[in-house]
Amino acid sequence: MTDSDTATATYTVNLPVKIPAPTFFPASGTYSSVQTVTVSCSTEGATIRYTTDGSEPSATSALYLSSIEVSSSMMIKAKAFKDGMIDSDTATATYVVDIVTPPPNGGAVSPAVMYAAIIAVVAAIIAAVIFLLRRSKPKTRFKQYAGKPKLKKD
Repeated sequence: MTDSDTATATYTVNLPVKIPAPTFFPASGTYSSVQTVTVSCSTEGATIRYTTDGSEPSATSALYLSSIEVSSSMMIKAKAFKDGMIDSDTATATYVVDIVTPPPNGGAVSPAVMYAAIIAVVAAIIAAVIFLLRRSKPKTRFKQYAGKPKLKKD
């Protein structure tokens, strides 16, 4: 038998592409006010699912539809999903919210508190002075004479 002609074929294998992990804005960090966090994915048509309890996001986790208000410290985990593609890696952002509450009256001290503080300071000063005076008694005592002094005549 004679050899056959060489047959050639071209195959294109389209492996599923992995979705890039979601991103957070603003980024993880410590903030002194409430933060409005947005989560996004660069893959068009991907859905983002997220958790705030530390668990791994799944296809049944909360669907991200709008920004997340972070008013206390929390961790957000997000993952992107799309049919025909490999799920993204989980992205994690941790927010520490340390809101300093201003004192009442905008920090102004009420007159009653101010007077009480002044009285306490004055009382402390008086007590210190009395204490110091009692400790510094003279070492010799003078006798007190009753009656008229006697004068010598020259």
